Amino acid sequence: MASFDSPPPPKQPLGLEKLNQSPIVSLEEQSEVLPKKSREAFARAAKYAAHPTLKDDLIQLEARIGLDHPADITAAYILMLLAVSNTAKGRPSKILSKPQPNQPPIHSPLPTPQAIPFTPTSRMTLQTFFPLSSYLHPSDLTKIPPNSPLSNLFQTHTLKTLPPSTHNLLTLYSTSSLPLKLYTSPLPPLSLSELGSLGLRCLTIFTKDIQKVRRDVYPPNDYKDILEFTLHDLKHCIKFSSPQIFHEQVGFLARVSEWMRGGLKGDLGFRRDVAHVMCDMNDCVVPLLDFLVQKWRKG
Repeated sequence: MASFDSPPPPKQPLGLEKLNQSPIVSLEEQSEVLPKKSREAFARAAKYAAHPTLKDDLIQLEARIGLDHPADITAAYILMLLAVSNTAKGRPSKILSKPQPNQPPIHSPLPTPQAIPFTPTSRMTLQTFFPLSSYLHPSDLTKIPPNSPLSNLFQTHTLKTLPPSTHNLLTLYSTSSLPLKLYTSPLPPLSLSELGSLGLRCLTIFTKDIQKVRRDVYPPNDYKDILEFTLHDLKHCIKFSSPQIFHEQVGFLARVSEWMRGGLKGDLGFRRDVAHVMCDMNDCVVPLLDFLVQKWRKG
């Protein structure tokens, strides 16, 4: 049976083994006054931690990886977290609405021979993943056909608390075969680079440490709860599969992976710059190389 089980990450070369792009933090550790967006991330994380069944249900969802389509698994994950984060006085809030007209189009991803040749044995629905029903408002449940793949929902409805651009990403994910692989923890920079050199990008869904908030070590040092982290990953998947720059990104990551395996030189700041390129930049090769050259010269 084909599977999305994650291979063990390769050993990091000297200079990268302690480099963490998104260290876990807690609200108590912060001494500065946080902006509104960051405070909201901590507030959502607190709701995840306080929910009586979310942790166990996410573990059940993890067990479906390799059996159900990854877009359906991701849809269930997003719906549960959105429902919990929008709970008011212990009761579910409505999170589904009709799509807005004239949504700006985004590109169709490039079908690549590197895409995982996976035919799921089933599509996840409300009936096959029954815990989801307990999270949703009764009126939202009536909008989801019980036997329809969960990711099809994004073609007919929007999620009220997410911006239109994010809805576009989810719609594209539900209708296209993206070159991605599901993981349940973030990949270190070298592992992510080597995965990219194979023509694949990771998509992270968290089933443990759901109350944790991660802070980017690279400016603007954003704080992300687990849902924001997943949606950020999905944005990278879409950009990575852009037909205009897909092949040169794959080639660039293959070369940089060879360089990183040989032992990355330079101070911590430059190593962090390289990791930033691997993890958080999707672009054509020229600006990526220019970014690294400028950082090297400043170092």
